[in-house]
Amino acid sequence: MLESFRQDNTTVSFIGSGNLAWHLAPALDNTDFAVREVFSRNPKHAQALVEKLYQADVKLSLDFSDSSSRIFVLAIADDSIASVVQELVLPDHAILVHTSGSQPLSVLEYAATPFTGVYYPLQTFTKSRKPNFNEIPVFIESDDNATQKLLVSMAGCFNEEMGTFREFNLMKDAAASKFAFDNWPSPIVFSGFEIGQKIHTGLPITKSKISNSPVKDVFAHCIPLDKNDANGRMSWDETAVLVAARGYEKYFGAVTGKIIVNKDGSNTWYKTGTRDKFLTLKMPVNQLEHIIDSLMMHPPSK
Repeated sequence: MLESFRQDNTTVSFIGSGNLAWHLAPALDNTDFAVREVFSRNPKHAQALVEKLYQADVKLSLDFSDSSSRIFVLAIADDSIASVVQELVLPDHAILVHTSGSQPLSVLEYAATPFTGVYYPLQTFTKSRKPNFNEIPVFIESDDNATQKLLVSMAGCFNEEMGTFREFNLMKDAAASKFAFDNWPSPIVFSGFEIGQKIHTGLPITKSKISNSPVKDVFAHCIPLDKNDANGRMSWDETAVLVAARGYEKYFGAVTGKIIVNKDGSNTWYKTGTRDKFLTLKMPVNQLEHIIDSLMMHPPSK
């Protein structure tokens, strides 16, 4: 969702200092998304969060017109979003996202920027328990094509085991998964367990002459650990990213309906629903593997 701004400005400001901000802000601050400001109605709470960050300052008002940040994250109570949005003053070309799983994107319709979105980590947060963001699905939505092309969820099972098989991303917190998918306000494309299971990638990059590549390093480390990966790793993440970046039509078929998450973390499919789609294989597996491997080995422009 970060295509609409220059790659030399990925700085972030947080509005809110509650449980989600307490963990998400430091997690982003340890990546290329440096957190520069934190606003809270209680400045002491903002200061406590700032002390966990590298170079952030406490912001004492909702006037960010002179801010150097490009991304503004609303990590506040659901019932406060609409009123805070009306108070916010943002710089030109700002991206504003909220982090609620129950509020629609339209709650930001009166924001002082056309670049808005939803960034919702599917997890219940407490300050005392440190989460692993590498294991938390994040749902993204935007009406702006430059901000986000497509919401893709790597979750669920849509083959003959549907209804009994408990896919990891749903089962890990079944209650949260059920709540999110029951209440999600916009279409979702699901890349199910059975898609990634059949597509194996990563082996070519381990045999290449590419250097200084974290992608190569992680595949080179992981593939030897499991004999089932002798022909490459199963590609759940990779197929979801491919569809998120390029759309599914060229590579996959799709079945329209609506996901139903059961209390035990298994899922079924409401065939007469219209909100969602799940992917089916269309392009031969070996061609998909070649495309994904080629993209992973493509050198960056800089």
